[in-house]
Amino acid sequence: MGAGRIGVGPMMFGLSEWRFIDLRSNFMLQSLGSAMSDIGLKPKLQQKTKVEKPKLYKVILLNDDYTPREFVVLILKAEFRLDMAQAEVVMLTAHQKGACVVSVYPKDVAETKTTRAIDAASKLGYPLQLSVEPE
Repeated sequence: MGAGRIGVGPMMFGLSEWRFIDLRSNFMLQSLGSAMSDIGLKPKLQQKTKVEKPKLYKVILLNDDYTPREFVVLILKAEFRLDMAQAEVVMLTAHQKGACVVSVYPKDVAETKTTRAIDAASKLGYPLQLSVEPE
């Protein structure tokens, strides 16, 4: 290396070149800072959309004297995903009181499950009745 020269690897700079690089970077930082101060840093107001939870609907099992209890329990387990104990309680409650809430779902789910259960019963000739009501 020559006198008064600083080198990093194959690049060699003189002191005057370093001073120029240093002055240039300071100028860039100062001009960037002044440009940043010119920009109004006001928080942007964003509209928040509120998403409503879907309204819930009750699926109600209605008692009838013709649909076998075992079939009702089978439908409650298959379509409404109740376990054996829950299905029996719902079936007996509907039998004794005339109606029982099976479960609560959003409207489209409640209607779909009700339709599928009634269709399955009607294919076998059973008059199983379920209704959907707002909660």
